[in-house]
Amino acid sequence: MTELKAAMFIAIVKSVTWPETTFSKPTAPFVFGVMGDEAIAGVLSKMTEGKSVFQRRLDVRSISAPAASAREVHALLFAGISGTRAKIVLTDVGNVPILTVGDGPDFLELGGMVGLVEEDRKLRFDVNRRNLERSGLKLGSEVLSLARRVVE
Repeated sequence: MTELKAAMFIAIVKSVTWPETTFSKPTAPFVFGVMGDEAIAGVLSKMTEGKSVFQRRLDVRSISAPAASAREVHALLFAGISGTRAKIVLTDVGNVPILTVGDGPDFLELGGMVGLVEEDRKLRFDVNRRNLERSGLKLGSEVLSLARRVVE
C-alpha cells in the first residue's frame, strides 16, 4: 500500500494549480515533504528520481519537526500522523499554498485537504474543498470527480 499511496500523492499533486507567487525563483525545485512513515519518503524519492513536475526538479524531504520545516515544502504527505501532531502542523500551514494529503481517519476535520482512505482493499480519497481554496490551491476537475467524497 506504501507504493500506491506514493503514486496517488504524485498524481494528486500533478492536478493541483498553485498561485503564481508560490515559487520564489524560476529554478527553485518543487518540494515534497513527508511526515511520519519514512518508508513512503524512500519510495517517493525512488519514484521521482530524475523526474520533474511543473518543469521543476523534484526534491523529497522527510519532515520531523513541525511548523518551520513544513513551510519549506509545496506538498506535504502525512503518513501515519493524526491527532494533535497533525493538527499543529495543519493549523500552521492552513493559509499557505501547501497541499496537505494524509491518511489519518480525522485528517480532513483537522484541516487537511486530501484524505487517503483504504476501502475494500482499494485506495480512495476524500477532498476538503474549503481547505484547498483557503490556501489558494485548486484541484483539477478530473481528479476532483474521482473523489469518494467532497466536503464543501
